Amino acid sequence: MTAMQATLTIRTLRLQLFLGWTAEERAQPQAIDVDIEWLFHEPPPACQTDELSDTLCYHRCVDTIKQFCEGQEFRLIEHFTARLSQNLVDQASQFASPTLISSLDRLIVTVHKPNPPVAGDLGAAVFRLEKKC
Repeated sequence: MTAMQATLTIRTLRLQLFLGWTAEERAQPQAIDVDIEWLFHEPPPACQTDELSDTLCYHRCVDTIKQFCEGQEFRLIEHFTARLSQNLVDQASQFASPTLISSLDRLIVTVHKPNPPVAGDLGAAVFRLEKKC
């Protein structure tokens, strides 16, 4: 029998964040997009039970991300991504049961900063960080 793995993805969470290298760039919040991928060693029990308590509640996960961003200011997407990743691991009990947390393998956070202020026509700067849970 082949072991199964599973991934729960939150795609394109649009946030307003004070992000930029210069104070001028950070003066106004900018739209960024965040993708979150939770990789599990095995599928969550919710695949069988159809119960929210048996999976990761992405509504609460999104609320945790929004709370983390409130009032924060970052100069680099790398730093923001690293801090957000650690916060999600630290706060996982807010949106997942202890049993589910123990089955987490990795967390991947990808941050997209559309139209960064650089010369030329750059659609986005993107940083991706993979963290073992």
